[in-house]
Amino acid sequence: NCAPFYGTGATENCTGGDRITLFRLKGESSELNINTGSACNSPAAYVDSTDHPVVITMARGKSYWGQVQCGFSSNVIAIWIDFNDNGLFEAGERLMNNLSVGTTLTPINLFIPLTAALGNHRMRVRDVYSPAGTIDPCAFYTWGETEDYTVNISSGGTPYTISTYTPAGACYTGGGVITVDGLSNNNSNFVPLVDSSNALIAQLYPQNNNLGRVTTSYYKHNGPVRQDAGGRYYLDRNLTINVATQPTTPYNLRFPYQNTELNALIAQPGSGVTSQFDLVMTKNGDACLNAIGTGGTGGLVFFPTGFGSISGDRFVDVTNITGGFSSFYLHSGSTPIPAELVKFEVQRNGKVNKASWATAQEINTSHFSLERSNDGRNFSEIAKVTANGNSNTIRNYDFIDNSPVRGINYYRLRVIDRDNTGKYSAIRSVRNEGLADVAIYPNPVSDVMTVSITADKAERGEMTIADISGKIVYTRTLNIAQGDNKLPVNVSNMASGAYIIKVQLNDDIVIRKFNKL
Repeated sequence: NCAPFYGTGATENCTGGDRITLFRLKGESSELNINTGSACNSPAAYVDSTDHPVVITMARGKSYWGQVQCGFSSNVIAIWIDFNDNGLFEAGERLMNNLSVGTTLTPINLFIPLTAALGNHRMRVRDVYSPAGTIDPCAFYTWGETEDYTVNISSGGTPYTISTYTPAGACYTGGGVITVDGLSNNNSNFVPLVDSSNALIAQLYPQNNNLGRVTTSYYKHNGPVRQDAGGRYYLDRNLTINVATQPTTPYNLRFPYQNTELNALIAQPGSGVTSQFDLVMTKNGDACLNAIGTGGTGGLVFFPTGFGSISGDRFVDVTNITGGFSSFYLHSGSTPIPAELVKFEVQRNGKVNKASWATAQEINTSHFSLERSNDGRNFSEIAKVTANGNSNTIRNYDFIDNSPVRGINYYRLRVIDRDNTGKYSAIRSVRNEGLADVAIYPNPVSDVMTVSITADKAERGEMTIADISGKIVYTRTLNIAQGDNKLPVNVSNMASGAYIIKVQLNDDIVIRKFNKL
C-alpha cells in the first residue's frame, strides 16, 4: 500500500492544526467512531488503523451516513476504498471527492457502487489543506493527515425505511453531504441520500451531471393538511436538494414518503387525491419551508413516471426534470375550484403584524375568524371581522395584531357562512424578534450533537442540560448571532438516558428533549 507523505517541518504535516479530528461512519449493524481531537501522529501524519477492532459492513448500492471534522478551516477530504486490494487507490475507487469540511462537524453520505468487490478492503480518508487540484491518495502535501481503516462490503443489506423527523413540524437538515461527479464515480448511478439512521430521504439519478457538493433536507408537517395560495392541498412532506453546480441536462428523482402522509391527503375533502396515482410533483425555488412558496423558478409541474413501495411506505419516480435543484412538493394534478378568498397576507410592521385579505365573491358570508399560533399547529382566535355578506365585487379587509409573540407567528383565516360552516385559508407566517427555533441532531446521540439555534437578532443567553431528576449537568453561556447558529456539544461523558436541554435568550425559553446512547 502506498504510504501518504506530508511535510516534516515544525509547523507542517498535521502539527499546524491540519488534522482529522473526528471520523464517523454508520454501517449495517456497527459504527466506526474515531474522535482523536487535537491528537496528531507527527511527523508522519498517517494512522494505519486497518487493525481497528471495528470493521463496519456496507452493502453494494446503498449509502451510509457519517460525520467528518477537521482541525483547520480550509481542510478538504477525499475517501477511497481499495476494492481490488492492489494498494493503489485508483481513480475508479474514489467515493468522496474534495469535500470541503474545515472545523465544521459535517454529516456525510458514502455511496457504495453496485460493482464494488465483496469482502474486506482498505478505506483511506485523506485530509489536505487547501489542495490546488484533485486530492491524490499518495502524493506529497505540506499539511494534512491520512487515516486508513478496514471495511467489509456485502451484497443486499438491510432494506431502506423512509426517513422520519421527530418532532414533526420542522425542517430536518441532518442528511449527509455527498459529492456527485465523475471523480466520485457516482454521477451515472442512482445515489441514495440518507439521514443519521441510514433511512432514505431521497434517491437521486444525476444522469451524468456533475453536481459537486449535494445536501438534502425535508420539512415534515404536523397538523391540518396544508394548502397553497390557490387552495390546492399538498402532501405533509416537502423535499429540498441543494447542489454546488446546477445540472445542464435533465435528471431523475425518487421522492419517498409515508403511507400516513398519503392517507391524510386522501382523507382531506377537496384534495382531489384518491390514491397515489393522482399525485404530481411541483418544483420551485423555495428553501426548506413549512409552506409552499413562489420563490426561484416558480412552480414547474412534473408527472410521475413510476410508483412503488419501500418497506411498506411509498415513493414516486419523476424523470427528465429540467431546471436547477430546489424544493419539491407532491399534490393532486387536478385544478382546485377557485375559492371566494382571493388574497390572504400577513406582514410585519415594526412591533405589530397586519393581516389583510380580499374576497371576489361572497354568498351568505357571516364573518371571518383570524387565528394565530406560535407552533403552526395549535391555533386560537384573535379577531372576528364581520363580512359584507353578499357581493360580486372585490372586498378588502384587514386587522392589526398589536401583540404578536416573539419568534414565528402563524396565521390562518376561517371564512364562516351564516349556516356556521367554514373554510380555512392557507397558513401564513411572520417572524418577530426573539428566539425563533432550536433543533438538536443527531437524536439520540452518542458523543457530539449539534444544537441549532435560530434568532432574529444577536443576543446573549444561556444553555443548560439537566437529567430527568432535574440535576443540571451542563451549562454554557451563549453569544448568539442573528440568523442560524450551530453549536457542537460534547455529551460523551454523560450517562445514558433522557436529558432536557433549555435555551434561554432574554425572556425567550425553548426546551427540547434528547436521549444519550
